[in-house]
Amino acid sequence: MVMELLAPAGSYDVFKIAVNLGADAVYLAGQNFGARAYAENFTTEEIKKSVEYAHLNNAKVFITVNTLINNFEIIDFLKYIFKLYKIGVDAVIVQDFGVLKLLKSIFPEMKIHASTQMSLNNYYSVLWAKENGVSRVIFPRELSIDEISKIHKKLKRNDVDIELEVFSHGALCYSVSGNCYISSLNNGRSGNRGACTQPCRREYLLKYKGHKVGDGYLLSTHDLNLSDDLDKLSESGIDSIKLEGRMKSEDYVGTIVNSYRNLLNKKEGSFKDDLNLVFNRNFTKGYIFNQKPSEVMGRESSGHIGFYIGEITSINREYPEIVQENTDTKNKKLHKYKKRKSKEENEKDDESERRVRTVKEIKVSKKNPIQIEKGDGIAFKFGNKIKGIYIDDIIEQNEEYIVFNTTRNIRVGDKVYISYSKSIHKELKKYKKEFIQSKIPISLNMFLDDKLNIKVNINYTLNDDMIEFEYIASSKFEKAINRPIKKEEIEKQLSKTGNTPFFVDRTEINNFKNDIFIPVSKLNEIRREILEKATETLLNYYKTDKNKINDAKSRLNRFVKKYKSKKDLSKKELSKKELSKNLENEKIESTDLKSEKLESKNLSFGNNDLRRKDILGLSVFVDNIELVEVASSYNLNKIYFDPSYLYANPNDYFENIEKTIMDALSKITVQELVWVLPSLISDEEIEKCNIIFNSLKNKGVPISIMCDIPGIKPLFDFKLYGNHTLNVWNNFSCEKLSESGFNSLILSPELSFEEMKNLVLNYMNKDIDLEMIAHGNLEVIMTNDDFSNLNKNKSLNMDISEYAILEDKKRKKFKYKILSDFNKKSHIINKDCLCLIDEMDKIRKIGLDSIILDCRFSNENYTSNIISLYLEAINETNHEKLNSLKKEIYSLSHSYLSKGNFLDGRIHEKGKK
Repeated sequence: MVMELLAPAGSYDVFKIAVNLGADAVYLAGQNFGARAYAENFTTEEIKKSVEYAHLNNAKVFITVNTLINNFEIIDFLKYIFKLYKIGVDAVIVQDFGVLKLLKSIFPEMKIHASTQMSLNNYYSVLWAKENGVSRVIFPRELSIDEISKIHKKLKRNDVDIELEVFSHGALCYSVSGNCYISSLNNGRSGNRGACTQPCRREYLLKYKGHKVGDGYLLSTHDLNLSDDLDKLSESGIDSIKLEGRMKSEDYVGTIVNSYRNLLNKKEGSFKDDLNLVFNRNFTKGYIFNQKPSEVMGRESSGHIGFYIGEITSINREYPEIVQENTDTKNKKLHKYKKRKSKEENEKDDESERRVRTVKEIKVSKKNPIQIEKGDGIAFKFGNKIKGIYIDDIIEQNEEYIVFNTTRNIRVGDKVYISYSKSIHKELKKYKKEFIQSKIPISLNMFLDDKLNIKVNINYTLNDDMIEFEYIASSKFEKAINRPIKKEEIEKQLSKTGNTPFFVDRTEINNFKNDIFIPVSKLNEIRREILEKATETLLNYYKTDKNKINDAKSRLNRFVKKYKSKKDLSKKELSKKELSKNLENEKIESTDLKSEKLESKNLSFGNNDLRRKDILGLSVFVDNIELVEVASSYNLNKIYFDPSYLYANPNDYFENIEKTIMDALSKITVQELVWVLPSLISDEEIEKCNIIFNSLKNKGVPISIMCDIPGIKPLFDFKLYGNHTLNVWNNFSCEKLSESGFNSLILSPELSFEEMKNLVLNYMNKDIDLEMIAHGNLEVIMTNDDFSNLNKNKSLNMDISEYAILEDKKRKKFKYKILSDFNKKSHIINKDCLCLIDEMDKIRKIGLDSIILDCRFSNENYTSNIISLYLEAINETNHEKLNSLKKEIYSLSHSYLSKGNFLDGRIHEKGKK
C-alpha cells in the first residue's frame, strides 16, 4: 500500500495547490492553538470550506492543536474543538496530555494524532498512546529507521493497530522533538505555543576553555530530504510521510507535493531535481537514516542559497551601460514638482536621474547540468556574502557552461546557484484554481423493468467502507421508432463524470433490449442526478452525525458547568484554608512549626498523608555522588539523582550505573533517592534500566524512577516521577499522567505564577505530588548535535563534566553552557540562573507540594549554601529577609539571576488571558 502523502498549508491558497497536486491529506491550523502563531492560518469558515474541498477530492484534513493549553483557556479551547467536530475534520494533532484526556471524554469518536512534540519514541510509549485513544503517532525526527522498524514489528507481533508517521522533507528542529525552551525563557515567546523566534538560525560563537573553537550558524540544520528513501520508509512500517512547511510559499508547497506525489506513484521525471529549486538549506537524510551530526548540521548559513550550478570561470568583457534611475512611480511623484520648475532645470534633473553602471559578461561552468531560463533567480556567493539577480538575457548555454550578463560586483571563482525557477512558478499557476478531480471509482448497475422504467444501484468505497444507494429515474426508455440506442452508447454517456469526485469503473445494464431508445439529454440528466446524489452521500459520510453532535454538545455543556463550579468551589475552600492557617500561625511560632512539619514530612517517606498546601517541601537535582552526600545532610523530600553526565559512553553507563546508585543510596539519610533515567530513552535503554531496577529490587533496595515519557510504569512497579519535559500546563495533564502511573509531576517552567496557581486550584484534591523548579540554570535545549564539523573541520571534544560556552554573536548577553551526556547528546543550559527565593510568598500561594533546586553542574559548596538558604526561606514571610537571602545567592552565583516567566508570563500572550 502506498504511504499517505501529508502536505502543509498556511493559507487557503496554499491548501488548494496541495490538494490539486495530489496530497492525500493536508495539515493546517486555525487562528488559535496551532504551533505556527505567525502563519496566516485559517478562519473557521475557511476550515469548513477546506474540509469540503478536500473530501470532494478524496483527501483529508488534519487540524493542528499542538500547542500547550493552560487552565485559563480550557473552555475556549473545547468550544473551538466542538466547531471542528461539527465540521467533520478527519483528525486533530495534539501535544498536550491534558488535551488528549479532554478530547477522549467529550469527543470520543474524534481521531487523535500524537504530535512529534509528545516525544513518543519507543514501543512502550506508542503502546500507551494506543491504549489512550491515539490513532496515529508522529515520531520524533531523531528516531532511526532501524528503531522504527523494530517498533513496527513489535506492534504487529502483538496485534497493536496504530498508524505511524514521520517527517520526510523540510526544516528540522535543532532541539530533540521540537521541545525547545530557549525562545520562551529568553524572549518570552514560547515555541510550545507556536511563537518560536528561531534562535537556532542565529549566529553564535563557541568557546571552550577560553578559546574560540567555532562561529557561524552553529545551531542551524540542513533541511530534510528523504525522496531517495521512500521504499525504505514504507518497508519499515511507516503509514504517512509528512512534508514540513506551513510557513512556506505556494511555489514551495506545490513543488514538494508534486515531486513526492510522482515519486510515490513511481512516475518518470526530474522530480527529485525540482526539490532543489525551491527554498532549502541544502539537504540531509537526517538522524532517521543514521547520519552523523556533522552531516545534519549546516553551520555555514541559515538561509536559502539555491541549487549549486558551478563557479564563475571568466569575465569575458565589461562595458558601461546608461540606465534611467527613475521608475513610473517616481515620475508620478516628481510630476507636480517639475511643473513648478523652468524647462532648463527640469532637463538638468532628467540628466541627473541617469547613471552609468558596469555590465559584466560572465561565463559559469556547470557542475550540475541544469538548464537555466530567462527569469530564473541566480545567487552569487563569495565567502558568507550572497547576492542575487533575475536573469534577463542568456548569451550562450550548453551542458558545460552558461554565459550571461550581470551588473553585480562579482569575481572569478564566485559560486553560482539557481534560487528560483520561473518555469516551476508558471507551471504551478494552473493549480491555483478550485477544481474537482475524479479519483473515486464508482459502479453503476442499471435495471430495466417490463415497462422500461429505470432503476440504478450505485456503490463506491471510502476508507474501506462500502457506500450504496438506489436511484429511480423520472425518465424511461421507449420503443425505438427509427434507430435503437446501443448499450455502448449508454455506457459512454454515463461515464462522463468530469469535475466530480468519481470515475465510472464498471457499468452493467440488466434486461437490456435491442429495440429501445432514450434521448442523450435524458441520459445526461440521469448521470447528473446520480453523481449529485453520490456527491451528497460522500459529503454526508464525512459529516458528524447530528445525534453525535447533540451528545457531544451535552457532554461539553456539562463539563463547562462542572468546571466553572469546581473552580468557584476551589477558591472558596482555599480562602477558608488560608484563614484557618493564619489563625493557627498566631498560636504557634513559625520556627517550631517549620521544624515539626519538616520532620514529619521526612519521616513519612513517600507518604502523601500530608495534603498539599499544609507545608512546602524542598527537593533537589544533583548529578554526582558528592552532591548526593551534600544534599543528604538536609531535610529534603527527594534527591533527584541524574548520573547521565558521569560517563563517556553507553557501555560505561550501563556497566557502572547499578554500583553508582548503590553508592548514592548509601549516602541517603531520610530523603528519597530518585534515579533520573536518560532523556528520550530508547527501547534498548529501557530494557537495560529495567534489568538494573529489578536487580536493585531483589537486593531489597527498590528505587524510585524519574522519566519524561508515559507507558513504562508496568516495567518499573515502584514510584514513578515525571520530569518537567512532560510539559504539564493544566490540571487535566496531571489527571492523565496520574492515570498513567505517575506519582509526582514537575510543572512546566514556562508557566507564570497565575497559571500555576490556577492549575493547582483545579487539582487540589488529587493524589499526586506537584512540584516546580524554583532555582537553577535551566536546560533550554537537548540535541543530537555533538558540535563536530565546526570551522576548519574542528570538533568540540570535551572531557566528561566539562562544558563549553555558546554566545549569541549579536546579543552577547545571551550565553549558554553546553554539556554532553553519555549518549553524546548535547544539553544546552541557560547561563542565566532562575532564582525565585524572594518570591516565596507567591510560591506558597500556589499550593504546591514542594519546590525543586536544580544544583546539577555545581560544586559542593554552592549546593550546600543554596539548599540552606532556601530551607531558611521556605517559611519566611519577611520581605526584607527574603531579599537579603537573594543577595547572598547573588554573591555565590556566577550567573545573572532571572525570574524566567514566573512573574510576567510569555510576552507575546499579554492581554490574552
